[in-house]
Amino acid sequence: MTRQEPRMADQSYDECCPGNACSPNRRQFLTITLGAAAGTVLAGSRAEAAAALGVPEDRLIAVPVDKALPPDWSAELYRRGEPTSYEGADLRWIGMPIGGGAAGQLYLGGDGRLWNWDIFNRPAAGTTDAGYANPRQPSSPIRHGFALRTRSAGRVQTRALDAAGFDQVRFTGQYPLGRVRYRAADAPVEVTLEAFSPFVPLSVADSTLPATVLAYTLRNTSGRTVDATLLGYVENPVCLDTRTQRGVTLRSSAFGGRSLRGIAFSAAEQTETADRPDIVFEDWERDTYEGWTVEGTAFGAGPVPVSEIPDYMKRSGPLNATGQRLVTSHDFRGAGGDIGRADAPTGRLTSRPFTITRRSVRLSLGGGNHPGQTCVNVVVDGAVVATATGRDTEVMHTVFLDVAAHEGKSAVIEIVDDHTGAWGHVNCDRIVFTDVAPRPEIVFEDWERDTYEGWTVEGTAFGAGPVPVSEIPDYMKRFGDLGASGQRFVTSHDFRGAGGDAGRADAATGKLTSRPFTVARRYVNVAVGGGSHRGTTCVNLLVDGVLVASVAGRDAEPVSVATMNVFAYQGRTAVIEIVDADTGGWGHVNVDRIVFSDVPTDTRPLEQVPDHGTLALAALDGRAVARPSVARWDGPDEVFAAEDGPTEVDGSLAGQAGSVAVPVRLAPGQSRTVRFVLGWHFPVPDRVSLGFLRGSDTLRRQYGGRFADARAVVEHVAGDLDRLEADTRAWVKTWYTDATLPHWFLERTLAPASTLATNTCYLFDDGRFYGWEGVYCCPGTCEHVWNYAQSIARLFPQLERDTRSRVDLGIGFHPDTGQIGNRAEADMAWATDGQCGTILRCYREHLTAPDDTYLRANWSRLRRALEWVMDHDAGPNGTLDGAQPNTLDTVWYGEIAWITGMYVAALRAGAEMADEMGQSEFADRCRALAESGSRYLSTELYNGEYFIQKVDPAHADVINSNRGCHIDQLFGQSLAGQLGLPRVVPAEQAVSALESLYRYNFTPDHAAYREGSAIAGGRWFAMDHEYGMLMTTWPHGGGDTAAGNPASWAAMYFNEVWTGQEYQVAAHMLQEGLVEPGLTLTRAVHERYAAGRRNPYNEIECGDHYARAMASHGVYLAACGFEYHGPRGHIGFAPRISPDRFAAAFTAAEGWGLYRQERHGGHLAATLDVRYGRLRVASVALASARRPRNVTVRLGNRTRPVRDWSYRDGRILVTLAAEVVVGRGEALRVTVNG
Repeated sequence: MTRQEPRMADQSYDECCPGNACSPNRRQFLTITLGAAAGTVLAGSRAEAAAALGVPEDRLIAVPVDKALPPDWSAELYRRGEPTSYEGADLRWIGMPIGGGAAGQLYLGGDGRLWNWDIFNRPAAGTTDAGYANPRQPSSPIRHGFALRTRSAGRVQTRALDAAGFDQVRFTGQYPLGRVRYRAADAPVEVTLEAFSPFVPLSVADSTLPATVLAYTLRNTSGRTVDATLLGYVENPVCLDTRTQRGVTLRSSAFGGRSLRGIAFSAAEQTETADRPDIVFEDWERDTYEGWTVEGTAFGAGPVPVSEIPDYMKRSGPLNATGQRLVTSHDFRGAGGDIGRADAPTGRLTSRPFTITRRSVRLSLGGGNHPGQTCVNVVVDGAVVATATGRDTEVMHTVFLDVAAHEGKSAVIEIVDDHTGAWGHVNCDRIVFTDVAPRPEIVFEDWERDTYEGWTVEGTAFGAGPVPVSEIPDYMKRFGDLGASGQRFVTSHDFRGAGGDAGRADAATGKLTSRPFTVARRYVNVAVGGGSHRGTTCVNLLVDGVLVASVAGRDAEPVSVATMNVFAYQGRTAVIEIVDADTGGWGHVNVDRIVFSDVPTDTRPLEQVPDHGTLALAALDGRAVARPSVARWDGPDEVFAAEDGPTEVDGSLAGQAGSVAVPVRLAPGQSRTVRFVLGWHFPVPDRVSLGFLRGSDTLRRQYGGRFADARAVVEHVAGDLDRLEADTRAWVKTWYTDATLPHWFLERTLAPASTLATNTCYLFDDGRFYGWEGVYCCPGTCEHVWNYAQSIARLFPQLERDTRSRVDLGIGFHPDTGQIGNRAEADMAWATDGQCGTILRCYREHLTAPDDTYLRANWSRLRRALEWVMDHDAGPNGTLDGAQPNTLDTVWYGEIAWITGMYVAALRAGAEMADEMGQSEFADRCRALAESGSRYLSTELYNGEYFIQKVDPAHADVINSNRGCHIDQLFGQSLAGQLGLPRVVPAEQAVSALESLYRYNFTPDHAAYREGSAIAGGRWFAMDHEYGMLMTTWPHGGGDTAAGNPASWAAMYFNEVWTGQEYQVAAHMLQEGLVEPGLTLTRAVHERYAAGRRNPYNEIECGDHYARAMASHGVYLAACGFEYHGPRGHIGFAPRISPDRFAAAFTAAEGWGLYRQERHGGHLAATLDVRYGRLRVASVALASARRPRNVTVRLGNRTRPVRDWSYRDGRILVTLAAEVVVGRGEALRVTVNG
């Protein structure tokens, strides 16, 4: 778990008490949690409980033994029940991710509307923990919808397919399928929507399509024939932001044939044209300076590939390169990362002579602002006749050099670097000769004074005037230079009055309003940084009092130039507002120069702009009427009635929308299903937010290489929909319908898998899978967060397998030491729990593979990674020593049960893999250390109830859990149990520790707990009267020293509730036979995420759709008692819930299906029904209370010989004489008679 800011162990962070306003005695409270012996006291008052324990009432913290569960709670845990449905007010926050995996983010709302359209690669706006207490409200950046028009008995009705059009709407979610039923008393037709994107476990190609299928079933509930028209309409969303920044023409067209008809949207660049065409003089798309004379060393051997530009040159955004290469005199190639050294070389490029035949020279220019020293010159007859320089920013901007007075003369172009200090370089891209000449720029504001003269000031955030760059505190420079063009700039981060308290500096609000001005250029260019809160930390343009454009920062301090296209408002009166109305994290805005120009800032080719692409909507019906453009679209009635609109419009002046309508005639009682497919194709991701990734400048979404455009996506889905829909529905049927587990349990444990279909996850064209911690939150597919996640590894194991090889053991690997960068190229330092967990995940990826190819390819690095961890075991005695950075975002010291347990589990996995690789000596070494570590855990870190931390006396003031009952104390055992490894701690101690967690950490009243906690602050992931398991409590004292001295900001985590941790504990409880507590903990999460409270599909931690929550799949595996070893062809089940009659889905390396078992007396019948792919089986493990007398195995109608079977501790292991392959539609049956 990480905050948005970099790790700062000593940072003061106290959300409960801003500015440490609470009484200092708060941190001295004795932390007391009541155990079983005090249970009788809990029935009385707080005062009685305190008196019974002999402590003051204000020093009592009570996590009650009596959890006050509802009377029917226990029965409901096990009841099969029905699929969960929601109606009325409970629909408001539902947002089921309904797009393809790693293809963007699109929600299906509770009433069937689509919202959260985050498929357009708009600038990443980081999500935070705030969404838990204040769920995201449904919204859409484009107008769209579906509607039904009916004609029956002379009456015409038009109804939107949402809660406004029908007063009886019911949502039933069985991810990946969402169902919405629409009814109204006076409507002759009932409608049922089934929406999904193809979701076929094990098939990444089928499950990552940028498309959504919407199947509407219309049923005539009246006694008369009904003529109906089902209509879908949508605005053109292409270049949604870019059209506000430069000239863009929106386009639409119709397409289709006998079985499919639809509309497609696109956009094209607007260019000014002259009588004479432009001449491209230089594009630099080669690796030499052929045609140029080179002097000095600054420019190197040739133009540099954009993909090789170092990250620090991209901190203000893309460089605006037009192709694959550009010229720079910043010699990063020879400077070894030393920026000053890279700026020191000098040099000059001189072009071949040419005759001036156009009025202007247009080029892209960036780098230093040193006139005459870092510049581009046009030289005629030995004299410089036109020149331009950079703006002390790497980002290249378009400049025009006026050479009209010299037309017909011979000239050369010089690219000059004659400066050796800071910003001593020049960047240059394409050079074009053109007759287009823009008007001169108007500098509206440069802030080079100490007052806000000319601006109206409201609030306190902006202080008395622009601030000197020299006074900016160091923490605002953590992203690098702020990019200010002069000596001063504006910020609403009130560091001057906050005394170093960053939270307090962001709490101030205010607004600056400019003097009125007349819009006299096409664009307003504003250098803006700070928070990404659109509407609350932003720069607004108002024309005649109406907001027409707005720009914001990107949750980074450096300013970069944003453009507002104001061409439509030429000659009208406007004002600029600089707004800070946000009081939370990143609650400020930074602003530098404001310039009016005829030239946009972003001059990249449109196909390189992230929000450029295509979108298509089609009906799979040859009778559909596709209208690529309608004149009005404010609502369904207008769309039905509107005349045709233009198929090309100026995006700065107007929008564009089209519709697809399908006529349907329904006899009384008759039903018809109409399918629509929505497809999108926006292949360039937001490369700024992903700028830390290797090759970020050329990254494209994986689907961009598969399909030419959105129409191709729709046609692919339509052409293969029978198979795609059948496989998707087969999975839904297998997981939900045919299973015997409770519906609520199946819904909750699969819901976090929808994270794959959000912008937490990306799949790039080079095959790399990437995951944030949460949506746009915390970079690097972070090991110590993704360690918890199990869903993707079990449903689409090839994605996790590739990530281990490509990233953890590739990009993020230190081959000289074996250290793994916790966030790969985003942070190459290690995390102790992260690396241990990655070793365990590598073993998991081996188990889910069809053979040992993966292990053999990665073993040498995997062994080296384990040896790196072993090197931190100074004994060596199976415990880790020294600094132990971990998922709580700080470095811990001492003997920590939680981290030692992870280490022991990793050693266990290492031993198993070494055995399979034939390296018995290393396997023995791992086992010996693991045994030693297990003994130490059991004898030294177990206090008789649970496992603790022994604090290192040399680091006693560092954050720690000491005697506390910590939720992850047995995370290593939980993972070991899932992977079938030998035990980390004895079973009886594990059970005791889990029971302690339930007793001491599971509470129904989080607000009351915090009121008396020795730990201050914490974010809310369980509100008052919501059940949840606290991270750490101190039943036997120690809470008063846990935060460290000085108190670590990260101590607030101890008061929090994280679903990923709850799931790993619940899974472990089920593994150890504590079924009811495990189900209770899982149900608590389910209740907290009930639709009446918040979005059931968005489990939040540091951000939305948090990856750690995918630990839920581990709970499911534990409920099934699932074991699997793909290379060995082994599979097994030991159901923990209703084992006498049990059925549940399973996934394996090459196939999936349904496992069923029935048992009575000594008879056990187990069936493996393969419904997709194939299943290789060499051995099967089953659970039985009796030793069997005989075992038979049949595949179809044929008996398969059994080589042998064994029985031990309630587990039957059946080994076949020869491996069998169970194909799709086949079933393997194992019958055991006792």
